[in-house]
Amino acid sequence: MVRTLKKELLDPFLGVDSQSQRLGQGDVLTVYGEIPEDIQSGVYLSINRKGVNGIHSLGNPQPAKFIPEVPRWAVRKFLKKGQTVLDPFVGSGTTMVEARILGVNSYGIDHNPLARLLSKVKSTPLEYSEIVESKRKLQNAIFDDIILKDVEIPEFRNRDFWFDHSASEGIAVIRNCIEREMKSSDIKDFFIVVLSEIIQQVSRVGSGQILPAKRSKNGEKARVTRKEVCQLFLERLNEDTVKMREFSAKADRTVFSEIVGDDARKISTPNTVDLIVTSPPYINSHHYIWTNKLRLLQLRLIDDEERLQLMRKEIGTEEFSTEEYKDLGKTDIEELDKRIEQIYQGDKYKASGDQNRIRARSVFRYFSDMKTHLAQAFETLRPDSHYVLVVGNNKICKVDIPTPLFLEQIAREIGFNKILQFQIILKNRTLNLPRNVPWADITLYDQVLVLRRV
Repeated sequence: MVRTLKKELLDPFLGVDSQSQRLGQGDVLTVYGEIPEDIQSGVYLSINRKGVNGIHSLGNPQPAKFIPEVPRWAVRKFLKKGQTVLDPFVGSGTTMVEARILGVNSYGIDHNPLARLLSKVKSTPLEYSEIVESKRKLQNAIFDDIILKDVEIPEFRNRDFWFDHSASEGIAVIRNCIEREMKSSDIKDFFIVVLSEIIQQVSRVGSGQILPAKRSKNGEKARVTRKEVCQLFLERLNEDTVKMREFSAKADRTVFSEIVGDDARKISTPNTVDLIVTSPPYINSHHYIWTNKLRLLQLRLIDDEERLQLMRKEIGTEEFSTEEYKDLGKTDIEELDKRIEQIYQGDKYKASGDQNRIRARSVFRYFSDMKTHLAQAFETLRPDSHYVLVVGNNKICKVDIPTPLFLEQIAREIGFNKILQFQIILKNRTLNLPRNVPWADITLYDQVLVLRRV
């Protein structure tokens, strides 16, 4: 069901800014359920959901999640059963889950080890009887091991600041039992993802807080015992087993889902993909390795040094050497380079220290990296295939960065043609960051660009 609102009702949703004026103010379409396949260019879409598949919440919290309605719409519009979709910024696996349900093959790429694990688990159907038997075996092992006095826990920076020693021991007990008792790699990975869900909960991170950063308003949290950690895990395991059972009943087992890399700038599947659907990171807005660092470190997916290396490799990173951020950089897009220089010089906002230069470099690197990615994406798509890109505008040091417009220009130079564009009004989605600051803005809507590889 679709309802169209008048243009004058746009302002309460979108506000008035230079970017919305440049794009033009189209109608707001209120959709109850699915995005219509014949959606017109220029509209603003307000989606009211009828319900979400529970498997999408497995492994949460994940910030700025990609809503499932977009890949579902794209797969139904552009693919036939048995064809293949790629999500090169796979995040929490939304595209791969929808592909499994709709009967198409899927590939995923992500630089974050936890994202790769989540996406693999969420898109892999499991036999319910095998989960039940494995749960029974694991529970018995945990009850035996919980009384042990000595258990090895991972070493990482500020571990005991974020966790009671007993909480770290509880996590280690569960992880050791999973590794020792589970023979199936798919079952093992499923249990590890369930364990990942409770790690921040048993830490000293404030309730509802996504980023593990000290906040003065947090207050003290009660000490967490080994037994409490194990009890929380088993409760969550019961909940997640239901989600996996429901997903597995819907999943098409004749198609595959596979993680094929860790860098969207290096795609190893040339001319084998029929569709790309993805939402790349925001510029200067969220650091996914930082968000997930406690889970990554407690699960021993990375160590401290690897964490720092991964943060430097993120698209949109701010982790630069002094020599690197002193260099202004040129993208050869005149308007973009002008705005990068405005950030660098602090024309609209003077940040403290070297922050103007760091943020200018972050913008330059973002578009340089995305150009490399889009060139790789062009090569991996079959001729006459489509790339569905979901991305938002940015404001860096009070300088507007119309990210979709610049990415469209880069894509066009590579050989893509834009065939459709519409906007999705964001609801109930948070980056858990302070946005009431003088240099940034709230992202009110994402733009969906549909590109065709010619």
